[in-house]
Amino acid sequence: MKSPNFFIPRLIILLLLLALLLPAAACAQNPGNVPSDVSAVSADTEAEEEETILEPDLPDIKFDGVEFSILISSNEERGTVKNDFAAAEQNGESINDARFMRNIAIEEKYSVDIVDYPVNVGHNGPGLAAIKKSVSAADFAYDAAMMAGYDTCVLAYTDHLIDLYTLEYLNLSQPWWDQKANSDLTITGKMFYTTGDISTADNDATYAVLFNKKLVTDYSLSDFYDLVKQGKWTIDRFIEAVTQVHSDLDGNGVYDTND
Repeated sequence: MKSPNFFIPRLIILLLLLALLLPAAACAQNPGNVPSDVSAVSADTEAEEEETILEPDLPDIKFDGVEFSILISSNEERGTVKNDFAAAEQNGESINDARFMRNIAIEEKYSVDIVDYPVNVGHNGPGLAAIKKSVSAADFAYDAAMMAGYDTCVLAYTDHLIDLYTLEYLNLSQPWWDQKANSDLTITGKMFYTTGDISTADNDATYAVLFNKKLVTDYSLSDFYDLVKQGKWTIDRFIEAVTQVHSDLDGNGVYDTND
């Protein structure tokens, strides 16, 4: 069983992992065809770039090799668990190697052992149950979790998560946090979960709406692009549009899944 004294500070350390590795990640990128005069970059320019590097303001503290446990779950439609923390070794793949370097740097800097615990995917599944069980038992089995949005919402409104704004060392205004997510996920001044550069899963879960331009013309619908530009493309306008597009293809007088 873990001591509650480790929970909050260790959580902050993990949440800010990637920010500490930004300079290293930038150096590791392959620039491709670099101009021959790249070495002529002035020292002043380099100094200016160095001054823009941001690092979290965290206390210099050691945790004597204690395990930092991360529960990993994800959306069931992916069929696999998306894990932003697993990297057993460097293999030449950019994201994997960045994770590996990040994990090693944090483990050495704070004397912790980062361990991820993937569970089966699924809505209202094992991940959700594991967090609820751990919080109810106060066993501190997990220090952090990366889960699907719908399960995270349930944990938030059932009082299983802490308000991130109350954590002393968590500066959510830093650029490595997704500010749009922070804004949208803040409700009555509280925010129980968010995302940012610590994860690439949100990029994999980006959805798009496709439509048939001919049907828009045939049914004299509003120009969808104009609606978006005017800030008027809403769920209500979407429903209004799709309910206008229908045809009784089988001629039975009923609009159903065969039409």
